[in-house]
Amino acid sequence: RKPTTFTDVVACARTLVASGLVRADSLALEGRSAGGLLVGATLNRAPELFACALASVPFLDAAGTLQDGALPLTANEWEEFGNPNEVGGHAAVLGFSPVHNVVPRARYPACLLLPALNDARTGFW
Repeated sequence: RKPTTFTDVVACARTLVASGLVRADSLALEGRSAGGLLVGATLNRAPELFACALASVPFLDAAGTLQDGALPLTANEWEEFGNPNEVGGHAAVLGFSPVHNVVPRARYPACLLLPALNDARTGFW
């Protein structure tokens, strides 16, 4: 059910633009850690809706990181995100993992990604 989070954000952004409360060329998206996952997955779904995005210590390689149950918090998050070590879970996580769903030649907004050197879950590589 995790992808609902991303489609909800897209729906909210579309509603804000359609209602005239904001223009897409002035709408920003921001998130930190798992919120960075939200930023990345949302941008992959609708990059045209945002003027810019800020992701601090973003969790962008969900499929790769969640495979390692030895990392802090990972096993606890399998219930929410899915366990990529299981067949159904792997497909689910791969379906929203930001680095695995970048759209070739899409026009993404300006993005600032702020990594952390000492965060095992959100590597800077």
